[in-house]
Amino acid sequence: MKAELDKYKKGELSLYGIIENAGKSSDKKGTEEALDIMLEFTEAANQQILAKKNELLIPLIKQKNEILSAIDRSYRNTIYANATLTAFLESARKVKESQSEALSIVGFGGLDNTITHKLVELSEFIDSAIKKSNTIDVKSDTAEKQIEEIINKVKEFTNRT
Repeated sequence: MKAELDKYKKGELSLYGIIENAGKSSDKKGTEEALDIMLEFTEAANQQILAKKNELLIPLIKQKNEILSAIDRSYRNTIYANATLTAFLESARKVKESQSEALSIVGFGGLDNTITHKLVELSEFIDSAIKKSNTIDVKSDTAEKQIEEIINKVKEFTNRT
């Protein structure tokens, strides 16, 4: 448009001049020429607009595709991790069933549950012993007796188990 304006200002044939002449005269040929020039201008403008649109959209489309690919990879990784975890848990379940079955065959049915229960009890007992030992006044005369008491209780409990 700037080049056409410069031509018009210099008095050369330009879009502005053709449109101005068509507006001043009622000549059909001048009107058709102005219409043709406007159509050419519109096509050229549309091509430039389309080129600019593509210039701006292509990076956005590329970035969108990269993001969608990253999401897809993450989704596939999540599915793979889920399948692996499910397989691991299924394997652990089968091992547990096999252990229980083997213990039942040799006459120790339920022993695994008993051991687990005793370990939980021992853990709770040790936790309470630690808490009690933290409250003992190390400077007192009874501290040694309390420590020996706790040690004896631990020994007694582990011997029972």
